[in-house]
Amino acid sequence: DILPELPPDEGNAKVSFYLDDDTSEEEIEALLEQVRDGLEETALFVNIGAGTIETGETEDKDWINNWKEFFKPAKITDTIVIKPTWEEYEPAEGERIIEIDPGMAFGTGTHETTSLCLRLMEDYMKPGDKVLDVGCGSGILAIAGALLGASEVLGVEIDPVAVEIAQEN
Repeated sequence: DILPELPPDEGNAKVSFYLDDDTSEEEIEALLEQVRDGLEETALFVNIGAGTIETGETEDKDWINNWKEFFKPAKITDTIVIKPTWEEYEPAEGERIIEIDPGMAFGTGTHETTSLCLRLMEDYMKPGDKVLDVGCGSGILAIAGALLGASEVLGVEIDPVAVEIAQEN
């Protein structure tokens, strides 16, 4: 949902993954062997180009929180704005603010399916309607339902982390 500006597509695919500092050399070598095997198998069906594997170390960054610099207030519908808790925003008259901290849960509200659901809710929901948000992630649709006057709202989620975050939001 939230990506920095990317360079132009040069037609090359790249897969990156990161391992904990405490991963042993043996575990790393075993994992790289699995990656090599997977590339060889994929090459039977798809042109994988050079298929090079590079390894290296990255600087120790706060990966869990660095994405937040890209999550800004977003006006999703005519009246609904999703605002991260750490950003300032002065709402215009008639705007409804959904303030969230998605944490490690899925959902910032900018994904097309969420945006479409919010637009439909805004256009068709009537006060007193009931809302069921299945796979609620960070709870955006459930919160929107409450803001739009639902008499009952239920969010359902199987990810325990998302459940906690949705409840907080």
